[in-house]
Amino acid sequence: TELNVCIDSDDILAENAINIIYNTWKKIREKDYAGIIGLDADFDGNVLGPRFPYSGYETTLFDYERKYGSEDKKLVYRTDVMRKYPPYPEFDGEKLVALSYKYLLCDQDYLLYSVNEILCNVEYQVDGSTNNMWKQRVNNAKGFAFYKNVRMKYPSSKSMLIKDTIHYIASSLIGHKKRFIKDSNRRGLTIILFPAGLLFSYIIRYKAQ
Repeated sequence: TELNVCIDSDDILAENAINIIYNTWKKIREKDYAGIIGLDADFDGNVLGPRFPYSGYETTLFDYERKYGSEDKKLVYRTDVMRKYPPYPEFDGEKLVALSYKYLLCDQDYLLYSVNEILCNVEYQVDGSTNNMWKQRVNNAKGFAFYKNVRMKYPSSKSMLIKDTIHYIASSLIGHKKRFIKDSNRRGLTIILFPAGLLFSYIIRYKAQ
């Protein structure tokens, strides 16, 4: 279809979400937005994270997170835009590459149109990926390293670049990636931060136990 949205298995579209998405898109369809960004709420209707400054606020996903935090927001993307970017890579023995990979690439070319209305009700399961992130980092280390390397190419700030580089090193070591320095989008920084990345790899393994 013209638009697409990812819904986790333990989440559900809000009662009026389809009407909100349809009516919003009908209004902005002729403009060159990547899609719509709306609110997530828990099953009691409590909005997660801050609302947008106003409906119609133009932003990219990562610029919003940089300014207001990384709480969940519901993303509705144009299908033709998502198909412009390379597909999610697959790594033997792994099941996860961050959805944000394509979102980050899209951010370089397009803006999102915000709506201050709840599009999705979410629940964090005890055994869900959010609550088992350390294990996910170990079990999908190559996928994490890939994503962090892409983020290093498009840093949102100097501090985030340093953090992503440390994560890239740690995930590369856990995933036994041999050429990670040569493959790095920031080779010099990867060499400088290698000790920090090595230490962080031990922390990840410890927390994943």
